[in-house]
Amino acid sequence: MALKRFSTHYDYGESLTVYAALKAGGFTPNFHAFEHTSVAIAYMDAFGGMQISLPEQEFQPAKEWLTYLYENPITDFDPIKRRHFGKWKRGSVMSAGLTGVPWLPIFFLPPLALLALFAVLAAIDIYQDPSSIFAALSLLVTPLILIHAKYVAGPKFVKEKDVPTRSL
Repeated sequence: MALKRFSTHYDYGESLTVYAALKAGGFTPNFHAFEHTSVAIAYMDAFGGMQISLPEQEFQPAKEWLTYLYENPITDFDPIKRRHFGKWKRGSVMSAGLTGVPWLPIFFLPPLALLALFAVLAAIDIYQDPSSIFAALSLLVTPLILIHAKYVAGPKFVKEKDVPTRSL
């Protein structure tokens, strides 16, 4: 049984998805250097990507199977029903604890609202004690980091989901 290279992937998630789809289709895929790249992901480039091989007689049916899966994606794959977001009122009351301030709703604020809230708190603190300007301005670090993560850094790492694989 001679193996033929089916695909080469430089994306770890993409390679695992193709491998799982082939296994689910009843094929017998073989991963090359999977153990090495799963331990140290930087080895992926050194090994020339993650290569998936198939027996020659399974090559064309597997290609048709993956093409079919890309053209007809499964949409109802999660049988677990999502729970409604709730119990936040009780959690807010319980989060008051010793301080008497319900902290839980703060975690649900969008980063811009959190920045505005912390800016108001910093302004009040600076107004009461002008010598604490650096301590008050340090309140703004956390919301600024969250804003950067959501609006600047995050979109750079989001990949389009409808891009077909390079191997087909």
